[in-house]
Amino acid sequence: MNSDPGVALVTRIPARKVVRFLALGIVILTLLSVGGQVVIFFVNHGKAVLSIDRVIDVNFEGNLPTWYSSALLLLAALLLMACGQTEKKRGSPHVRYWTILAAIFVFLSADETAQFHDKSIRPLRHLLGAGGIFYFTWVIPGIIFTAVVGLWSLKFLASLDRKTRNSFILAGFVYISGSLVMEMVDGIWASRHGMNFFYFILTDLEEVLEMVGVLVFIRALLKFLSQGQSESEIHSSEARLKSTPTL
Repeated sequence: MNSDPGVALVTRIPARKVVRFLALGIVILTLLSVGGQVVIFFVNHGKAVLSIDRVIDVNFEGNLPTWYSSALLLLAALLLMACGQTEKKRGSPHVRYWTILAAIFVFLSADETAQFHDKSIRPLRHLLGAGGIFYFTWVIPGIIFTAVVGLWSLKFLASLDRKTRNSFILAGFVYISGSLVMEMVDGIWASRHGMNFFYFILTDLEEVLEMVGVLVFIRALLKFLSQGQSESEIHSSEARLKSTPTL
């Protein structure tokens, strides 16, 4: 079995080092964002501080945290495609799941930058008259989408080894806790108290949970690829031994 050079290159990079590097980025961006909120709300500031805050605040669009989060999602999509290629060479019947999940993560990456879901809030709020837990009304289609994907992926999850399956479930739980659960908590607070300092801290926590969830998923994918590459090398070694003439 010939291994894909791209997959082989990915598996040579220690998952632990990749995760540590990406986690450091999350920590730095979070500290900058929280620090910016403290300056905005509790320290005298001018237009220059507000401009800098827009660059580092995880709640704004088109800035460093947004691009970083989008890049994490795109990296997960690329790793899913690599996993799909590995499983295809193994003859796995579940290749389509990897491919569809990769497409979903490409969409999530694009949405993180373009903020399609945020643009649906006002029209849906006007249509449904929602408030409180559904103040940010995009969570309604978000819950439906999550439920559909979750039910669809049950068979796929059952086909995975226990460690990979548990890691995928953990990653999904953390990501959804941020993207949906915390968004609903934010909605309750915003509708009752407005967008004050505590609201922005809540939204920082929301974004951190999302990024950590994706990071847990990336780690699981790297481990899965590494495991698949090791098995491939074992099979190749066994094949060479069998083809070697005995003396």
